Amino acid sequence: KYSRIMQLEYKKLCAAVNGHGTLIDSKPSHTRRAFEALKPIGQARTFMDSVVVQHNNDLLKIMFAPDEDCTLIADILQTTEDFKTIFQGTSFGNDERIRHCINACATVEGVLQSVYRLDEKVREAHEAARARNAQLKRAVSDLSPIARIKIIAEIDEGEDPDTAVEKLWQSFVEDAVGTTLITGETFQLVINTFCEYVSEESRQQSERRNVPSLYHKPDSP
Repeated sequence: KYSRIMQLEYKKLCAAVNGHGTLIDSKPSHTRRAFEALKPIGQARTFMDSVVVQHNNDLLKIMFAPDEDCTLIADILQTTEDFKTIFQGTSFGNDERIRHCINACATVEGVLQSVYRLDEKVREAHEAARARNAQLKRAVSDLSPIARIKIIAEIDEGEDPDTAVEKLWQSFVEDAVGTTLITGETFQLVINTFCEYVSEESRQQSERRNVPSLYHKPDSP
């Protein structure tokens, strides 16, 4: 769970930063996303610590390397290290959650390598995670403004639709007005995307609550 959320936040942050070529702490919307990214990093650290303190190596292996698959622990560590790289030169780079998460991952990997001799599998998993994150950064660097906003708005739909709409709106307001100079046809595409997103959220809310009037079509006034 925490690995998935971390990767999602990493994708959104890469899209935002590459879209403006600015440092994390130079723009309020970037700073907000940085705080959002640090939360699952801290949660992953806490969870790993809770497993490590039980001094049960078999449990640790089951949790972080089931069937000797080291993808999970490699993803957590690599994504945390990549966040650290993005945060370099800012106050976020020294956040204790990043440092402690990296240390917790190192402890887990140490057990996998020393007790279960999974050195090669850990190495392969790291290479795959590193390549995946590098490809993600390359992919978002050439996105159009409309595609970039779609990625920034990519959150878990359905769990909290009100927050989803608020985050999309804030991304649109802070990332579109004055900084990216979205105008003309692209501006209209952004508006259409926003309306479609809000419409879909209203449809999901309408179905969950069984209140048809909550649903609004994209072209509703």
